Amino acid sequence: MLIHTTRFGEINVDPGRVLHFPRGIPGFEHVKRYLLIEYKDGKYNWLQAVDDPDLAFIVCDPSLFAISYNVPESVLSFLGITDENDLAILLIIRVDRPDKKIIPHVQGPLVFNTRNRKGMQWVLDRKDLESFVQTRDEIRKTG
Repeated sequence: MLIHTTRFGEINVDPGRVLHFPRGIPGFEHVKRYLLIEYKDGKYNWLQAVDDPDLAFIVCDPSLFAISYNVPESVLSFLGITDENDLAILLIIRVDRPDKKIIPHVQGPLVFNTRNRKGMQWVLDRKDLESFVQTRDEIRKTG
């Protein structure tokens, strides 16, 4: 399958690598299919829309920011995850070039089933952060 992108030009993609977001991503509900593209050293990746050449997000593993998530059963069920080994989580990040900062979108992790390639953006309220998100310091205290 050939996809056209603004950043990467034309890419020939195995259709089995396409991630499907049945609900889209909030603000981009019309876009349902994405491709994960490795960027340089592998710490960061691009989540490139298959059907919108201009739409791509920089994403990374939450562990780069010493964050982990306790994903609720409702999210796992929606994605069809029965084995936690099939769970993958990425954060959309924003690059603040003037201040040279990388800012993760902690309240909206992207959650995937690696087996069926189904994904969603799990949007947490501020009050949910305490229940579902752990930082490295919190993990040390409980571990």
